[in-house]
Amino acid sequence: MAVLRLRALVLTVCLVCFYAPAPSSASSGDFLHCLSASIPSELIFTQSSPSFTSVLTSYIRNPRFSTPGTVPPLCIVTPTNASHAQATVLCGRRHGVRVRVRSGGHDYEGLSYRSVQPETFALVDLAIFRSVRVDRARATAWVDSGATVGELYYAVAKASGDRLAFPAGLCPTIGVGGHFSGGGFGLLLRKYGIAVDHVIDAVLVDAQGRLLDKKAIGREVFWAIRGGGGESFGIVLSWRVRLVPVPPKVASFIVPVSVNDGAVDVLTKWQEVGPALPDDLFIRVWVMNGLGMNRSHCREMSWAESVLYVWVGSGQPIPVTDLLNRTTSMDTSNKGTSDYVRRAIPRDVWAEIFGWLAKPDPGIMILDPYGGAISAVPEAATPFPHRGGVLYNIQYINNWAAGNDGEPNVRWIRDLYAFMAPYVSKNPREAYFNYRDLDLGRNVVVGNVSSYEAGKVWGEKYFKGNYKRLALAKGKIDPDDYFRNEQSIPPLVPEGMREQIHGEREEEDEQGQEQEQEDVVNNTNKNTSQDQQTEQLEEEDVENFLEYERIASSQEKVSEIDSQYVPHEGMEFSTSSEGHKFFNYYGYLAGFAVVIAHHARTQSRKRNNEIIRITYKCNKQGMQDTSKEGNTQEEEITA
Repeated sequence: MAVLRLRALVLTVCLVCFYAPAPSSASSGDFLHCLSASIPSELIFTQSSPSFTSVLTSYIRNPRFSTPGTVPPLCIVTPTNASHAQATVLCGRRHGVRVRVRSGGHDYEGLSYRSVQPETFALVDLAIFRSVRVDRARATAWVDSGATVGELYYAVAKASGDRLAFPAGLCPTIGVGGHFSGGGFGLLLRKYGIAVDHVIDAVLVDAQGRLLDKKAIGREVFWAIRGGGGESFGIVLSWRVRLVPVPPKVASFIVPVSVNDGAVDVLTKWQEVGPALPDDLFIRVWVMNGLGMNRSHCREMSWAESVLYVWVGSGQPIPVTDLLNRTTSMDTSNKGTSDYVRRAIPRDVWAEIFGWLAKPDPGIMILDPYGGAISAVPEAATPFPHRGGVLYNIQYINNWAAGNDGEPNVRWIRDLYAFMAPYVSKNPREAYFNYRDLDLGRNVVVGNVSSYEAGKVWGEKYFKGNYKRLALAKGKIDPDDYFRNEQSIPPLVPEGMREQIHGEREEEDEQGQEQEQEDVVNNTNKNTSQDQQTEQLEEEDVENFLEYERIASSQEKVSEIDSQYVPHEGMEFSTSSEGHKFFNYYGYLAGFAVVIAHHARTQSRKRNNEIIRITYKCNKQGMQDTSKEGNTQEEEITA
């Protein structure tokens, strides 16, 4: 782990509180010189570097934002330890260069690595900052923001013998940093909730270049980064998460249903059944046009394998090592957006929706049922507010061949979104932050700070009543709006508090400026070893990042996976090209389901005979033999 636990506000320097919105070429040059004095040259890629383009495009997941018209960063910094991220922020503040942060590159609008309007900014790319450490005895893990969800799942499964998991997203190539900071839901959302419900600590570099843990971050900002968009508040380098127990085997099935076979009726019924089933059962629905998928019922596999099984959608098991594949196809561009449904959509409306899927250049709809654990959490517990009363989430997405115009595909998304308005949530019309959509609105900068009032247009759609609290948290840690993009949280600073905040900073800087500046600027080139840094910490503070190292060195019974995962030469991944065929399948209606626990309690839902019958088969055929072993395993983990 490159980042260290620090007890309070540690590494502070004197900063200029306001900065020029568009640095001159001289300022840009001074910024690059500042970086080179603090960060090894091999970790900095300027626009004149031979590798600049390849590094930039390596984690652009949407070719739509890899065009000559895309505003590129001034440079790319690829940190290997916390001091590199700190130095980038400090140099940026000093010379008027903003910073954007990329972990996996899946931002639907590409805002982690591009600016919509011309702006000078640096990109902190966390792709090689990707360690995963699993403490099986405590059922926790530290995961760096540059790791992918797939790498986290693989490390947890391997360290725990397929007996632990983590409730995050389905796509294995998503970067942990952006995914966690937007909420993060997936196959376990009904059983265990979402990713941020299980984040118990984090390490963040703030706009003053300070390295902060949960205690130093403070209650409000720690609340904010868990679902409110971490990039608005700083650079979240690492997360400590609580893992959840799963049985050694789960049952997964894929059931396609055509319109002629009653897809409209099945979907109409699913709206009420899916969110009301026992939380052991998760049934995701893809609504598409055409034919193609093969029926496959109740395959038994580990939970980690089920992620790939559902993600690829081919009906065939996928090797679990494919979770380590960080590559994605760049053959298609895409546009997406989202909705939430709180009242079941009438059958005749679903019949009309299937008509939309028959239009030229159609996309798809993906429906994820809520209910269970995700809905049991109060709206204000985390910034992610889509909880009780939600039946399901809708993701609309359309893909087209890279290099093509894509205008008809984008228009299809926008027209269907408009058509759906009467049938989805209202006041506000809710949306999922991780399915970011600039059509919902974007920031307006007034006096070099994003407008709180203008941000309401999009902010209340993503965060509902939590938007104001997020803005107040932003005002605490970044009142000058240094970490900013087109949909970042604007700072809300109560009248009279801005002067107090700046006064407190000046007092802190006077007390520790010389020593702390030396720590940040001079020591960054030394690449101080983790052992040397550890010696500087007080024993009572070693409870988060270094906790694992202390436990391991004392020979306690812990399993470690330090996953600097880079696929070895010659490794083949079935998902790299063929595995994503589902974008070309255009099946009609397909249910992807995972039975997570050892029994589905079918007797409690007899009124839903059709769907429950499938569940019962999975229970009898796929799960019965493993229930006894699984119960023993759960006792082990909770002991």
